[in-house]
Amino acid sequence: MTSSAGISHPGLGAFPPPALQTFPQAVTSNVAIARTRTRSWIMAVVKADGYGHGATVAHAAIAAGAEWLGTTDIAEASKLRAAGLTVPILTWLNPSGVDAEAAATDQIDVAVGSVDELEALLKHAASRVPVHLNLAVVDVADEEAARLWAGKIAVACGWPQEVRRFRYATTGVPTPETA
Repeated sequence: MTSSAGISHPGLGAFPPPALQTFPQAVTSNVAIARTRTRSWIMAVVKADGYGHGATVAHAAIAAGAEWLGTTDIAEASKLRAAGLTVPILTWLNPSGVDAEAAATDQIDVAVGSVDELEALLKHAASRVPVHLNLAVVDVADEEAARLWAGKIAVACGWPQEVRRFRYATTGVPTPETA
């Protein structure tokens, strides 16, 4: 065999393409060990569709005692739903935005990490979507950010009274409920 650089490599021949193997029994064993060491719920994370083996890995993890599945986006979570998995699924990265209707239809929880993400989700969701807020409190003295989050949380939860209270607290304009 001769390389593109013209260097001869006798006896190498053709190599078979690489193949990824999954070992569901290893997943089952690992989750079972974790289950014996905690009373907390276990989430099995199946990123990138488990390199093409997502449903296989997910079924093994659930069979061993995992109660939740985690994925990076709605499309991956929808594939798991299509494979018959009914346990709760959380997506948390959603790099290209959230398909709110797919999340609602497939009963997929969505994590948001910013007010902008939450606003976009609320804007596009015609149905209820369970939302997990990823809040990193770095500056407790940042009252403006706290008010903004609180107001958005109230909107997301459908709490009209609280929304009016937050508007009053942030703008000073009374509403009938706050006057």
